[in-house]
Amino acid sequence: MSAEFNYLFVSDLHLSEGVSQQTGKTHRNEDFFHDDAFAQFINYHVHLSRDPNQASTYQTPWKLVINGDIFDFLQVVSLPDMEDEQLVLNVMNAAGRPISKHQNLTENKSKYGLGTSEPEIVWKLKHISQGHPSFFQALGWFVANGNQIVMMKGNHDVELFWPAVQTCMHYILANAYADWRTNALAGDSWPLTLFDDLPETISSTEVATAVSFPPNYYLEEGLFYAEHGCQYDPSNWFPNFTDPRLPSDKEYLELPFGSLFVRYFFNGIETVHPFADNMKPMSRYAFWLLQNAPSATFQFLFTLVPGYLAAIWQVQKKMRNASNENRQSPENDFERYLFSIQKSIRDWMVSGGRRTTIMMIFAILVRVGSIVLFLNAFRLLVASSFLWMGANFLGGFLVQVFSSYLLDSLDSLFAEPFLLRGAKQICAVLNSHQPDTFSAVPYLIFGHDHASKVEQIHAESGQPAPDYKQWYINTGTWGPIFSEEDRLLRDVEQLTYFMLLTKNLDSNKKPQLLHWPVSGERPLKVRLFE
Repeated sequence: MSAEFNYLFVSDLHLSEGVSQQTGKTHRNEDFFHDDAFAQFINYHVHLSRDPNQASTYQTPWKLVINGDIFDFLQVVSLPDMEDEQLVLNVMNAAGRPISKHQNLTENKSKYGLGTSEPEIVWKLKHISQGHPSFFQALGWFVANGNQIVMMKGNHDVELFWPAVQTCMHYILANAYADWRTNALAGDSWPLTLFDDLPETISSTEVATAVSFPPNYYLEEGLFYAEHGCQYDPSNWFPNFTDPRLPSDKEYLELPFGSLFVRYFFNGIETVHPFADNMKPMSRYAFWLLQNAPSATFQFLFTLVPGYLAAIWQVQKKMRNASNENRQSPENDFERYLFSIQKSIRDWMVSGGRRTTIMMIFAILVRVGSIVLFLNAFRLLVASSFLWMGANFLGGFLVQVFSSYLLDSLDSLFAEPFLLRGAKQICAVLNSHQPDTFSAVPYLIFGHDHASKVEQIHAESGQPAPDYKQWYINTGTWGPIFSEEDRLLRDVEQLTYFMLLTKNLDSNKKPQLLHWPVSGERPLKVRLFE
């Protein structure tokens, strides 16, 4: 096991446009509101590694692994300013044509934001950095302290694939650190400490050696396996996650239907209800909408659905001659097993999805029926028809109870532990040593579904297992989660992460998920229930 670094794992931050420099207001599509808390989180752990009075297990450089969906490029819908010549120059394509002038944008981009081409994502990344200065300063400061960062791509930021976007990240972090260093005050430690030995500047070349972008997964031999998790999700998987470009047009990326749903449908919903993306599972928002804002339901159906269906039609036309099977070639035996596991989980999810869809439609019809009965009860009350009023009210109540039962059933279907299922199968492959070049690991770490979780992986009968315990860990999200059950068990916002100390590692002890308080000085334990 490598003891060269200690590790911090976070995922699903979903940074988008942040706070406008002009208005000081937060964009309605934004889901990440804790830039300063993130900086304090970074500052705290760097202090641990630099403090000679701390235990020796802490006195090791950190490697921060951001396990996918760091950014939400799909939710950056603003357009470049025609008057800003510098921004125009910054997003020139290879032929020298500025894509940022509005008159050169297609109707689709003018309505839904820039697309997925390399120069467009470079502009989006710079725009995100302008809305989240503290976040990028913290990452630059982290690197300046001799630590490293691993940026895994997910389904919301698969655009990190582009080489120019990765290079742009290096420059952004170097410049963000320079901005912080210029304005930092001696003796000030909030949110980042100005240590005496910090360099005046760091170059983009130095950042490039400290920041890496794994193409698919991250496997540290004998220690952990990390993957975002979207490849197990039939709505959000990519036929070629390593190289997600369109087979028919290599300038753009091939987006799954889940991404099209965000771009062409859900972004429009969040302009009305910014909290919609944070209600888990999504069925909760659908029923909340029906019950509390039925007029908005019809507005969304008539204004957003046509654009979404048109987008799907256009994608289907582009992909008509392309297979929807996995198009990435495995580079080793382990990847051959991995891609097979991902496909088997997707197939299992699709079969369950059909049942979920039928139940969803039926539950919506039942909920609408209960509303109709209640409204009719009030009409009959006005008409003084008390007997029929009581019958309608009782019927509405019973139908409402039944629809709540269906809703609870739907929640369990939406919360299928598909990532845990995948982790168990990956664990079995690594334990069996079938890929000769890979070995068993004690920790399998995922993100994607926003569900913080720690669970021991037990080998099935007849399967080989190492002489130590193995764990599935999901690091959750730093965005708010609104659900009735979670509100009783945890805060709406828990900035969850997993800390892995590699010196004297004992995986037989249950790993502890931690969370950073929004306003606090040290981490707390995440409350998890059996």
